[in-house]
Amino acid sequence: MKSRQGLPSAVVKKLVIGAGKSLSGDWVLVGGALLLYLGASERVTEDIDLVPAGEMANSDQLKLFGLAEELGLPVEAVNSAAGFFLKKIKGYRSALELLHEGPGARIFRPNATLYLRLKIPRMSESDLADCMAMLRWVRSDDDGQWRGELHIAEIRAAIASEMKSAKGTPRGARLEELRLALAGKPLSG
Repeated sequence: MKSRQGLPSAVVKKLVIGAGKSLSGDWVLVGGALLLYLGASERVTEDIDLVPAGEMANSDQLKLFGLAEELGLPVEAVNSAAGFFLKKIKGYRSALELLHEGPGARIFRPNATLYLRLKIPRMSESDLADCMAMLRWVRSDDDGQWRGELHIAEIRAAIASEMKSAKGTPRGARLEELRLALAGKPLSG
């Protein structure tokens, strides 16, 4: 069963291309599936977090489930719950970058700053691994160029806000690990 092994990047890419053809409007790919799409991580992901940038019509949700089924995935392999967290971040639309444009829909991804901000509130072990993978991806390019900007002050503020309730917990230790990964690096901010 695919869900035990996780989803390969090829399946994520097929879903994104299919979504561009069959859905309408603007959508955002987030979570571990985005890292697979970018080739930034080999961590197994159990689902594909593809969320509408605006309101989701029931017909689009059904089309998304149908697309998953066409790819041999269980319908629960596509997840739109991350949209709740995306929409809680003020101005998130300005931090989206086009990933794929199909005849029906555009699929965006969060820039690195927004990606980290989406992970910081929960900061599970897999969230920390995803954050570190995103930091490595954004910092490494074959020609020495960065793949985008990180707004360090914004990320640090989000970490500080979460540390108030997480101090002395495993989640707090993971937040501190992310904060330290950002410290002293020549990043924009």
